Amino acid sequence: MTLKRTKMENNVSLVSQFDDLMRKASVLQSGCEAEFVAFAMNQDEARKKWLNAEQKNESLEDKVKRLESQSSSLDTQLKHARMQAEYELQRRKAAEREKDDMDRQIGVIRELLNDKNSKSVLHENDRDRLAAIANIQRQSSHVDVSNPRLNTIMEHSASFLSDVSYDKTEEDPLSYTHLRNGRKYKRPSAPPEEEMDNTPPKRQRDES
Repeated sequence: MTLKRTKMENNVSLVSQFDDLMRKASVLQSGCEAEFVAFAMNQDEARKKWLNAEQKNESLEDKVKRLESQSSSLDTQLKHARMQAEYELQRRKAAEREKDDMDRQIGVIRELLNDKNSKSVLHENDRDRLAAIANIQRQSSHVDVSNPRLNTIMEHSASFLSDVSYDKTEEDPLSYTHLRNGRKYKRPSAPPEEEMDNTPPKRQRDES
């Protein structure tokens, strides 16, 4: 009985081994070329995608560098523009202060030309020059100040005004001034420009 059972177990073991051997042989005989081809094609597609990604990355890096360079250039231009704007603003303020000074001096000139008491202390040449300066100042408010010829005239006017500048007295700074020849006169309030334009300066004899 025991021998028979042992023999049957050996037969089953042999059959099992044979079946396993046949399965392995079937796998070896059928092959896997189709699966390998599919794998290779997938790898090629992955390689192409990787190459495109690398190229796109390089292109974006170049673009970033260009944008950074442009940003740096624009920052420099903005800095220079701010400096130029600040410089022009300072020049404008200086020009406005100079214009205010010239306006005050022109106001004094108009008062001198229309003051009857000043006719005895101003020579005819001085009155003519002062009248010309007043007319130039009035015309310059309606023309372009960038005119080179006008700028030259204004420079000569400023030079002459420095010669006829006055010093305020301690008695009444708004009522009395000293001329360059040392004589003192009382300044009246300035008349309107229309009245000044219609009142030509009178000629007088030079003081001997």
